Amino acid sequence: MRVYFLCTLVFFLGSALGPANAQAETTLSPLRGAFSHTLSSYLQPVYGLSDLQDHAEIELEETLSSETYGAKFVPWVRVWALDTAGGTSRRVRPFFEAREAWVERIGETLDLRLGNQILSWGAADQINPTDVWNSVDLRDPFQSVKLPATVALFKLHPPARQDIQLEVVATPFFRESRLPLDWPETGERSVSVTSSRWLPLPANISTNGLSVPTRYTVHAADFPQTFQGALRAKALRVSGWDFSAMTFHGVEKVPRFAGAQTGNANDPTLPLTLHLYPSFHRTAVYGFDGTGPLRLGDTELGLRFEAAYAVPSNRRAAQAPAQYRDDLTRSPYLQVVAGGDYTVPGNFLGTTVYLNLQYVHYHTFGEAQRTRPGITIVSGMPNLFPFDRNLVFYFEDRVSSKFKFSNTLLVSIKNKDGMESPAFHVTYKDNWKAKLGADFFFGSSAGFYGQFADNRRITFGLSYVF
Repeated sequence: MRVYFLCTLVFFLGSALGPANAQAETTLSPLRGAFSHTLSSYLQPVYGLSDLQDHAEIELEETLSSETYGAKFVPWVRVWALDTAGGTSRRVRPFFEAREAWVERIGETLDLRLGNQILSWGAADQINPTDVWNSVDLRDPFQSVKLPATVALFKLHPPARQDIQLEVVATPFFRESRLPLDWPETGERSVSVTSSRWLPLPANISTNGLSVPTRYTVHAADFPQTFQGALRAKALRVSGWDFSAMTFHGVEKVPRFAGAQTGNANDPTLPLTLHLYPSFHRTAVYGFDGTGPLRLGDTELGLRFEAAYAVPSNRRAAQAPAQYRDDLTRSPYLQVVAGGDYTVPGNFLGTTVYLNLQYVHYHTFGEAQRTRPGITIVSGMPNLFPFDRNLVFYFEDRVSSKFKFSNTLLVSIKNKDGMESPAFHVTYKDNWKAKLGADFFFGSSAGFYGQFADNRRITFGLSYVF
C-alpha cells in the first residue's frame, strides 16, 4: 500500500517540476531476471543444528522509461531452508517482496523518484559506514543482502554545473534489518541455544564453582519516532577525484539489546533465565568520502576513503529502567575506511592480477559502550561489533574471461581473529555462473569472527541470468 501511494504521488508532484513532453516515446524493456541457488556444508557438526544451509533467490525486472517518466519493478523471492533464526522453529521460509518498485519524474534540473529503492552511498569497497539507508538481511551475516527502503529521492543536477549534484532522501517509514534472532510482535518468546549457528549463546554459566543451565527469552521490539531524512552533496571530477558529503538523521537499522535475569545463579537446580529486550534508537550520522587515482611514474593506484561520525541518541536509553541503561547506552563513534587497489599491468604469469587493500578503524568517544549486552549476567555472550581495527585484503587472479580465483582475508588487529574466503568462479556463455568457495573463521573467541569458529563451511553457488 505504501508503494502504491508513493507511486501515485509522483505523477501529481511531476506537474510541479515542469511540463512533460507529451510526444516523448515510452520504451518497455525486455523482461530480465536472475535465479541463484547456494548450498553451504559446515565442516564441524554442532549438536541440534543442521550441517547444511540452503537458500535460493529469484528476481524479475521490468523497466518503463521515457524522456520524462520512468518506472521499475523487480519482484523478489528469497527462500531459506533450513531457516536458522533463533526464536523460531527451523523450517523452509520464503520471503516475498518488491526489491525495487518505483516511479520517477525526470526533469532538466530536478529528478524525483518514489518507492522501494536500493541506495548505495559511499566510495569505499564493500565496507561503507555512510551507506545508512537500506536495512540488511543478516540471517546469515556473511551471505547478507540489502533490503529495499521505501523512500522519496530528490536529485538536483543544474545543467550549468554538471560537476555538482545534490540528493535529498526522506521517508516516514522504517524497516529494521533481519537478524539471526526473531522476536515476537507482542509478548515474549523462548530462544533455544541450538536454534541458530549465528547466535552463539552459552548453554551454561559457571559461577562460584557451579555450572548453572541458562534459558533465554526475547521480547517484542520497541520503536521510536521513525521519520528519517538525509542530504548528500557530490562534487565530481575535481582533479580527477569524486567527493561527497552527507548527513543523516534517522533510526539505527540494528536494535540495541538490554538483558535482565530471573532465577538464582548460585543454585544449580534452578535454571537461570536471561531476558533479551530489543529496542531501536535514533541516530545522526555525518560522513565524507572520495575516490580517485594516484599516479607514481608509470604506476596508477586507485584510492578510496570514507569516514562517518555517528552520534547515537541515548534519550530513550536514559528513560529505560535503571537495570537496562548500561546495555542500551551508545557512545559517539568514528568509523574510517581507507585503501587502494592495483591491477598488475599486462599479464602476470599469463593471467591478470587485481589487488585491493583496506584498513578499517572504529573509535568510540566518551563513556565505553558494551560490545556484549548482558555480559554482566552471563559470560560468553555474542560479540555484536564486526569492526574495530581491521585489515581487509582482496586478491583476484583472472585466468581468463571464463575463470578466476579470488581470496578475501579479513583480520582484526584488536581481537586477533578474522576470516578467510577463497573461491573459484566459472562463467559459461555469460548466462551461467558457478562459484565454489569457503569461509574459514579463526582466532580468539572474544572477537566477532572468532566466535564463529564452529561455522567453517564450503559453499557452492549456481546462478543463471537472462
